[in-house]
Amino acid sequence: MAFDLTAACSGFVLALVTASQYVRTGMCRNVLVVGADALSRIVDWRDRGTCILFGDGCGAVLVSAAPEGAGCALLGVDMHSDGAGQKSLNAVYSGSGGKPMQDGDAGSAHASYGNIAMAGQDVFKFAVRSVPAVSARPGGGGALRVAPWGRRRRRRRRR
Repeated sequence: MAFDLTAACSGFVLALVTASQYVRTGMCRNVLVVGADALSRIVDWRDRGTCILFGDGCGAVLVSAAPEGAGCALLGVDMHSDGAGQKSLNAVYSGSGGKPMQDGDAGSAHASYGNIAMAGQDVFKFAVRSVPAVSARPGGGGALRVAPWGRRRRRRRRR
C-alpha cells in the first residue's frame, strides 16, 4: 500500500504518527515514511522574511514493530490544528493561469500555489506559546521537562 499525505510543514510528523498507528494496530509490521518538500518553487525570493526559512529537502525513516515485550520508542503524540492561523502563514492554491480556484472549477494540470505569505511575528508568538504547553502535557511526551524561556546568561571569558 502507498499513499500521498500532504500537510505542509507538519507532513512528516503526521506521516510518522500515521505509520506508527499502522504498526501498533498490527496492520503492518514495517512502514517506510518518506517526506519531501520542494518549496523553492513557491517562495518569493524578494521576501527575506520567508525565503530564508522555506526550501527543498527530503528524509526517510523506517517504522518497525518492536520486539515482543519491548515498549514503543515513540514517546507520545499531541497534534492540533488551528485554522484561524491561516491568515498568518499560507500559500493560496491557484487554478489554471494563476487565477484562484472557484467552487465548481475542475482541477488542472497547470494549477499551482501562489507564493508563501507569512506574518513572522504572529507565527513566532504562536510557537512560543504553543510548543512548551504541548511538550508539558502527558500526550505530548509529558516526561519532557520544559526549559524556562528567556535570556541566557553570558559567560565571562577567562583571560
